[in-house]
Amino acid sequence: ARGDRRAVASRLRGHGVDVVDAPPEDLAPALADHYLAMKATGRL
Repeated sequence: ARGDRRAVASRLRGHGVDVVDAPPEDLAPALADHYLAMKATGRL
């Protein structure tokens, strides 16, 4: 399952999709960090 998830994430990234892959307990802060990073670089 983990290998499948990595393969899908890799394909999505290849199409320009931002993928945040984190365990459930870390997902909220990982999403917030990614959002802030995108905002800081003008990608939103």
